[in-house]
Amino acid sequence: FYETDNHPKALEYCFKSQEIFEHANNLEDLRKIFIRIGPIYSYQSNYKTALSYYQKARGLLVAMNQDERQGFFPIGSMYDNLDQNDSALFYYQRAYEYFSTKGNKASLAAVLSHLGTLNLKMKNYDLALTYGRMSVAAYEQYSQHLATSAYRHFADILNALGQKDSALYYAEK
Repeated sequence: FYETDNHPKALEYCFKSQEIFEHANNLEDLRKIFIRIGPIYSYQSNYKTALSYYQKARGLLVAMNQDERQGFFPIGSMYDNLDQNDSALFYYQRAYEYFSTKGNKASLAAVLSHLGTLNLKMKNYDLALTYGRMSVAAYEQYSQHLATSAYRHFADILNALGQKDSALYYAEK
């Protein structure tokens, strides 16, 4: 239902699943449900509610003695959307630490891309360029089919810095 933009129905089923997993004390599947609820609220620009579900998912990682940093990327993204840059930076950096040593390398590329655009927003232009370049390289190496996101973010960074030709090159890619 999420994929067909029927968000009320998607939430209805997620909440039903949440009740079942809570009753069964199934923490892993409950965590997965919270991760599914977050994007529904985020898509509706309800970033605070989305953040609360991502925080709940993070809490379950801790309860299951798993590395909580694996859940930091969406938390950083919600803080980014809420223009709470320092918090976004904190969570993005912890997610970078996690994904650079473990986990999904496509997620590492996504974190790098968001670090680039966040640093641009924070007027850390050299860091924005560095993270943008690293993101493009990581996507091209680990997840070429998802590289369009990195190209778009890097084009935005280059355009904001007045590098129009380079921005156009990455936008066209």
